[in-house]
Amino acid sequence: MKKKWSIILAISLPILLFLIFFSIFELNRKANTNKTDCLKQESLSIPNHISDLITDICITKYTDINSNTTIELELNSNFKQKLIENGWEEKE
Repeated sequence: MKKKWSIILAISLPILLFLIFFSIFELNRKANTNKTDCLKQESLSIPNHISDLITDICITKYTDINSNTTIELELNSNFKQKLIENGWEEKE
């Protein structure tokens, strides 16, 4: 009887370990594919008076050619609340 359980354990344990490590690998891979690389504020020519809001924005692309400025971004979950608290002020 003891030999039977040792055979079952010897077969099932490697399979179980393989499934556990494979699932951890897949979860890690999926987490890394959803990760976005944000540009650093220091490397961009963004005005300082909006730097409070920029901390909550993930800028993925920023170009400033002549008078055309293009910004591609992603927002975090509490950006809208901070936007309401800080407010926008138009400056010309």
